[in-house]
Amino acid sequence: MGTFFLIASTVLFFSGLGCLLIVFVTIARRLKDNMTTSVYFRSKRSYKTWALSIAGVILIVLAQGSYWFYNQVGRYIPFENNVPKATVSFLYEEYRQPRLILQTTDQNNQLNIQRVPFTSDSLALGVEVIQWKKVCQVLGLKDCYRINGIYYVNGFDDTVASLTRIPNHELNGGPSGFLPLAASVGGAFPGTVRLLLSKPVEAQGNLVYTLEFARDGISLTRAIDNQQAANYPQ
Repeated sequence: MGTFFLIASTVLFFSGLGCLLIVFVTIARRLKDNMTTSVYFRSKRSYKTWALSIAGVILIVLAQGSYWFYNQVGRYIPFENNVPKATVSFLYEEYRQPRLILQTTDQNNQLNIQRVPFTSDSLALGVEVIQWKKVCQVLGLKDCYRINGIYYVNGFDDTVASLTRIPNHELNGGPSGFLPLAASVGGAFPGTVRLLLSKPVEAQGNLVYTLEFARDGISLTRAIDNQQAANYPQ
């Protein structure tokens, strides 16, 4: 996902580099003919050279932006036919800080297990969800998600998330660069970016939770009694 932006960044970079090389070669030849820089700049001013210089810089900046976009997209997992899931459990050991155990599937469909120490009795998982506009879908992007961290919550009502909310413990590299970008540019972003928080989970050693991620919310099942504890669209 995002291959188009990798190709675009490569093409833009080498195009910009080509423009700057043409400028360098042109200036080098003219300096050689005039022998001194002062004579060259008094008698050989060229607006074409300035235009190529500016174009080269702009193209390289656009290439960097496109490559950054590609890297950010690579941090997300696309929604496929199967419902994405995660399992949360807790580990308590003597003389050690309690740890949350999170089991998920990564971008390569490989099982990923993370152990995170915590100090709160009520936790929520933060999930970034992006729904792309049609033009981006044509370019190969798919609606996607990623878990970005663990958030401490104060009761079931403390699950309202803003794009600028920072997790207490980062997962998978923490919040992506799309969150502050979408918060800054608003509707100019080519999609809808949301930060969803699951309903709080109780940090108890005998409880295991299963979370299912969808474009509009997170459902949470507590395995101890197999009853639906929360199914809340954001």
